[in-house]
Amino acid sequence: MTERKENSYQVVNRAFVVSLANPKDIFRFFLHTNEIDGQQLNPRILRFYLGLKGKEGNHRYTLLGGKIDDLENPSEALVREMVEEAGVFTLGLPHHTEIGRWQYIIPGKNEAREVILTYQPILPQEQIVIGDPKIQSIVAMSLKELKELIEKGKLDGIPIEGHLTLSPQEDINISQEDFNKQKNALNKGITWMSHIENWLQKKFTEIFAKNPHLTYEEFEKEYQKILSRFMRRGIETALPYKRTRESSPQEKHPILSALNEGYL
Repeated sequence: MTERKENSYQVVNRAFVVSLANPKDIFRFFLHTNEIDGQQLNPRILRFYLGLKGKEGNHRYTLLGGKIDDLENPSEALVREMVEEAGVFTLGLPHHTEIGRWQYIIPGKNEAREVILTYQPILPQEQIVIGDPKIQSIVAMSLKELKELIEKGKLDGIPIEGHLTLSPQEDINISQEDFNKQKNALNKGITWMSHIENWLQKKFTEIFAKNPHLTYEEFEKEYQKILSRFMRRGIETALPYKRTRESSPQEKHPILSALNEGYL
């Protein structure tokens, strides 16, 4: 890999843009039998939004985000890119939540990029308005699907961009050191998202366990409480734990526990 000065790398954001599934989908899951051959199924609560680029037959997935302009910080750039790419107005994070960063070069173009992997919680989206002509569509997928895409480098035959997978790719030039950074950051992000998914599954399961005959109106009220906490905690994870409310280790929110154990 050719040595370059650090400031010659174009810095870009790539984000796990995530929301809860809409309340109707979660409610339907618990209304129907959620067992196969006597084994309990877990609802898939989180929805991840990825861009689908390229023409028919040459599609590829990418995490949303983009270049950070000279007068922007990473958080401002991500908020702007979310509006431009998907028409989504985010709450924004008071401090940028950086999961990891690495560098690579695009062969042929000889363009050097530095990726900052981050996280952005959003409200559930019923309709996406695409503003970036490079993006053909926005695809919502579950954590299980996202994991397969990142680990194997493709999902249902469609690949993800080479700088966003754990599987070595030939479409980028990357040093072994930076590839290790890439793998570590993506693994940390997936582990973090798994903690959040598990906590959400537990909370929704408890709601229906307490009241199996819950009406949709009653469920929607409980959903809004969890949604509020999800969005609020999404912001607070960008803050040092000592600046959040005092609590004993047993009371720590699982998202914060994951961060404090070194996942960020």
